[in-house]
This record gives sequence, structure tokens and C-alpha cells, in this order.
Amino acid sequence: MSLFTESLRKKPFVNPVLPARAIKETGRQYNTAKTRIMSQLATPGRADVKPRLTGGSTWRDTWKSNIPEIAFLVGKPGVLCQEVFTHEGAGILFSKIMHSEIRQAELRDISDIAFQIRPEIESGRILPVEENTIAKNLHNFWVYEIDGQIVSVMCLKEYDDWVEIATGSTIFRDRRYGRASELFMHLFKEAKKRGVKGIFGVSINPKVEKKLAPLGFVEVQHSELPQAWQDQYDSSRSSRAFALTL
Repeated sequence: MSLFTESLRKKPFVNPVLPARAIKETGRQYNTAKTRIMSQLATPGRADVKPRLTGGSTWRDTWKSNIPEIAFLVGKPGVLCQEVFTHEGAGILFSKIMHSEIRQAELRDISDIAFQIRPEIESGRILPVEENTIAKNLHNFWVYEIDGQIVSVMCLKEYDDWVEIATGSTIFRDRRYGRASELFMHLFKEAKKRGVKGIFGVSINPKVEKKLAPLGFVEVQHSELPQAWQDQYDSSRSSRAFALTL
């Protein structure tokens, strides 16, 4: 047991006034009282650098500084690396500002996109895509970014007078917040602006139909999709196609 956890057991926690707009553990927001959250946490590291939260002064001084975010981690080996170097994260993040935007991908995003979609490729849910392919088709990629981190990726590809919304991937910790749905709707509206004949998507995910049906999509045969798409698709995949004629 860490010294910080032991101190919490001996002394009641005095909750400081926190101006935090968002609290999340590995991306999940909490409605739990902050006192309960904090009492279950410990910050890994030396005892002399651990925050003195019982009085609240150290916390408030830190929060009033120019540090935009403060993360509290469970006192276990490896959590610091998990929080810093993985998408899953490991602690609760107090953030003053949560900036989000949906935008077209840029050159600086190529490696992040490749890393983002890797789990989906390994699971077989989407076809393999190399970084050089991403670079060549970067104009087709759109990203959902939160506080400078890409949390969701999708592709908007044109085939003659049709548009395909494809290559969807969202990091695990943000899947419960509807990031993919927001990004899809943004691309759906973008596709309609282009004056195309229709929009389609192909997936092996059985949940896709429930999401697309309310928008007017109906299941179609692969042979009904644009020939340019058929020429490059792996027909051995047991995927289903859905289309909407505009």
C-alpha cells in the first residue's frame, strides 16, 4: 500500500473546490462525488513528490497554474507508462478545457491514423491499410480530435457518382460516447453536399444495420455498388453492403 493511500485512510479527505469541466478515467466520465473518487486513488512515485490533498492548497495552486490537465493514477507498477503511451490510459484526468473538432486529415496525422486503425486490421474488421496508402489517399481521411489526440477515424471515398464511408475506427476508451456516430454524421452531411447519386458502406459488423436503417440505408448486393469499387474489393469477405440513393 502506498504512503498516499495510507494517509487517506488515517485522515478524512477535505474536498477542495474544483473548476474541472471534465473528469474521466480512461475516457469515461464520472458522476460519482469527487471525494469518493479521490479516496480510491494513489499517485505513483516518491512520497516527497506526491500531492498533499487533505488541505487542498497544493491542488488549488497547481490547478491555478498554467498546467491545463492533471491526472491521478492508481499506485501500481506500469500505470504511468500506460497513461502516457497508450490510448487506453490508466487514471482520472481533470481537464480545464476539452477542445474537440472534426477535420480532414493532415500530413502530421499519418502515423496516428495507422496506429489508430491497427487493432481493427488485426481483428479482421477492416482491410489492411499501409502508411504509404494512407499518405496517397490522405484527402479521403477524416479525424475526430479531442485535446490534440485523434480518437476516431473514417474515410470518405468517391467512386464515380457514389461515395463510400469506410475505414471506421475509434479508440476503446471513447467508444461509449458516440464519437464514431458523430464523425459518421459529419461525413454523411459532407457527402450530401457533394451532390452525389448515393452513399454506401460495407461492414462485417452486425450492429451497422441498426445505425444505418434510421438514415434510410437499405441492404444491397455487392454487385449493385459502383464497378470501380467492385474491382478493388476482396469478395471473399463476408461483409454486408448498405446504400442510400439521394
